[in-house]
Amino acid sequence: MDQTDGKLREDVRKKRREYLGKKAGAEVLGAVTAVFALALGALALVLMFAVLMNIGNSGASLFFFAFLTVFIGAVAVYTGRISSSSFEEARTLEYVPSAAEQLAALPAEDILVRGSDRPDAPAEELVRAASPAGVNAANELLRSEAGTQDR
Repeated sequence: MDQTDGKLREDVRKKRREYLGKKAGAEVLGAVTAVFALALGALALVLMFAVLMNIGNSGASLFFFAFLTVFIGAVAVYTGRISSSSFEEARTLEYVPSAAEQLAALPAEDILVRGSDRPDAPAEELVRAASPAGVNAANELLRSEAGTQDR
């Protein structure tokens, strides 16, 4: 694979973010529509009770309450189906593991390993004093404190 390590990591993270966004969106939509469906169902039951108790004295108001009950009940059923399909969508989304798990599962040839080749510059060039009057020996530059014993 000819992707750089940073590009690969970003792609893996993007894939995980998209998965989490889709899953959260589907679950939130399912929860909101479920609450809405329950509220409408309860309202339809109250209206049905009002129709059965013949609260409205005239036939027109009785017809209005009956129609309103059926309409609200139908909307409650429809939102319930939306809720159910949203939860089903959240369940059927293909799982995308975390970025660390995805990168650990990649084959060795897909992962860029840095530092495995010899450096382009000689060792004296890579380890040199910051000032010309400083210590010149490369092994002296590698010590944390010149002239002290290692513990």
